[in-house]
Amino acid sequence: MRYFKLLCLFLPCALSAEALILRTEDGGITWQREESRCFNSLNAVAADMITDLMIAVGERGTILLRDASGVWQDVSPAGLTADLNSVAIAVNGLCMVCGDDGTLLSSFDRGESWRLWDEFDCGGVDLLSVNFAPTSPDLFVITGDDGFTRFSEDWSIQFIDSEPIVGSCFRLCSGAPEFIASASGRMVSDDAVAGETGFPVRGVTPVVSGGSHPFLVGEDGMMSTVNGSAREVVPGLSADLKSVSALTWGSDCCAVGEGGTILVSHDNGSDWELLTGIALRDLNGVCSNGSGTGCIVGDTVLDRILP
Repeated sequence: MRYFKLLCLFLPCALSAEALILRTEDGGITWQREESRCFNSLNAVAADMITDLMIAVGERGTILLRDASGVWQDVSPAGLTADLNSVAIAVNGLCMVCGDDGTLLSSFDRGESWRLWDEFDCGGVDLLSVNFAPTSPDLFVITGDDGFTRFSEDWSIQFIDSEPIVGSCFRLCSGAPEFIASASGRMVSDDAVAGETGFPVRGVTPVVSGGSHPFLVGEDGMMSTVNGSAREVVPGLSADLKSVSALTWGSDCCAVGEGGTILVSHDNGSDWELLTGIALRDLNGVCSNGSGTGCIVGDTVLDRILP
């Protein structure tokens, strides 16, 4: 009997380290896990509003592409080692990715191949976000540490401080960005302060429609709209929120964060529900095509798989 017990303790098993990817096709009501086959944590994800294309980026230069077949493929450029922090997809298939140490890449073939912008002059700061005007891919915003902002147009929006700029928000068919937001919670639009959240910000809704609200999320489960007051959307939630996105224009929204936190709203952000039992690892990014199909990406952890 003692030998049998010892044998049970040493049963063969496999350890699988895979970055988490979750997908919804019903506005965040249900989520299914997809195989990433990726050993590096994923930091951000973006979706094409017209096709099924999705792109996720993460540590050590990782770029994953989800095609129409539903399979995630590794399209990471050879030799790239910088952590990647943000990805954006325009309606014409143009894609951009940014990351640490001033890393900026672009793709003109829907993410199949990538060009590294060696000549991009940002002083080597870590780039934190890249964003397109949804229907005008020639209009983009890149933000980063030390107050770095770079626009494709001569917009007047700018920060005079040297704090990290964590993201920007565009409205469909609007042209110029609605605002850019700093890590301290300040929002700037048209060369003026549009508001302050009162809490450190980690993520911004990148794209909103005419009937949707842009949200800012951050530390200790806090959330705010541009003109609204900061609030703790789930009482007692202390996890930092890292990313937020509209799932269905005008109705469904999702925010994600530490410890597997997933918040979903089905009334355009008025009330939020905490989903439990779906993920235990940190979730870093969420995106959607605006029609109810969305994706969440997160960290890599070891999972034990019994034979």
